[in-house]
Amino acid sequence: MPDQTRSPLQRLIGESNLHIPALDGIRGVAVLLVLLAHSGFDKVLPGGLGVTVFFFLSGFLIAMRLQDEHTATGRISLYRFWVKRGLRIVPALYVVLALVWILERISKKYPVGSPGAYFADLAFTANYHSLLNRNASLRQPGPGLDVLWSLAIEMHFYLVFPLLYKAFLARGMDWKRQSQILVLLCVLVLGWRMFLVSFVHTNIGDGPKWTYLATDCRIDNLLLGSVLALCIGEAPQRCTAHSNGRWALLGVVGLLMSLLFRNPVFRETLRYTLQASCLLLIFNYCITASRSRVVMALTSRPLRRIGELSYVIYLTHHVVLVRTWFWTPNAVGRAVVALIFSIFIAVLMERFVEKPVKRWRLNFDRFGSVQERENIWKGHQHEGGISGETNI
Repeated sequence: MPDQTRSPLQRLIGESNLHIPALDGIRGVAVLLVLLAHSGFDKVLPGGLGVTVFFFLSGFLIAMRLQDEHTATGRISLYRFWVKRGLRIVPALYVVLALVWILERISKKYPVGSPGAYFADLAFTANYHSLLNRNASLRQPGPGLDVLWSLAIEMHFYLVFPLLYKAFLARGMDWKRQSQILVLLCVLVLGWRMFLVSFVHTNIGDGPKWTYLATDCRIDNLLLGSVLALCIGEAPQRCTAHSNGRWALLGVVGLLMSLLFRNPVFRETLRYTLQASCLLLIFNYCITASRSRVVMALTSRPLRRIGELSYVIYLTHHVVLVRTWFWTPNAVGRAVVALIFSIFIAVLMERFVEKPVKRWRLNFDRFGSVQERENIWKGHQHEGGISGETNI
């Protein structure tokens, strides 16, 4: 007889908490893809796919977290969710922004970021600031900060999805109905991208693209991650039945096809939908078939450690690359230098910024009951995609 004190996901993965080691490894692979692509391997390694993986992972983990909170307490505290998200994301980001701003004043060697770009970074609107400012000098980000558009998309999702999920619960919708609505939203987003490419875009292949940078065109990657979380959380047996290696292999083949097919219209429209759909199959396998050799490879300690540090590595790697680009003559050297410095900064940030703030976040939970803290925060081990962490 199943243990009714544990959530369906806990029974599925066989753990008393919601720690899934393979997800750390996936996050590590994603940030390495981004770093290597920015180091000069962009012709052979898909950095954009790494960002899509982050988006999907974020959608999955946030939906799982909200779902489990509701199972444990019968309600969802939006205020507590948003404060904890802010305490997770803002401190490290603002420290990096401050450091880049100071370095600009010390060295005049690199282009100076515009005040508007810094404000957009602070307000998590970097993606739309880049898209809506046609004057290059006005949209110029701080050196190495042009990766923050993706963090803005994640923050927008954190603001909107809990409201949507709470509305689902208020209307008494089961997980199937919730998933159907989320899939419909994904279809609408795909249709919106097709409309933009067909009737609006004139700069395919040149300059920033709305379909790549805008939240309204990329949020479907996060929503499909949420669909997987709903299915695993409420119908784990159904997900387990589709977790054999054949489905995962189909997902891998689909990802390869999405990378090899270079048609510009496809790349601005169906590519993101296809990649997220393939990630659904791959993630389902990694979560529900954790004993397989392929999944075990993702749980190697070095890869998991990179995954644990991935947020700050993502924030800082391009800043490091901009300032060390000419230290070595090849992409391999640049990647090694960027990885070493980024990991070093991430470890320092973890020690002196993230761990102290983490204590504040745990103290914040004292506003809830002891039972709520035990049921919710102690057991959760993952949060978010780009901004994710291993332990709360």
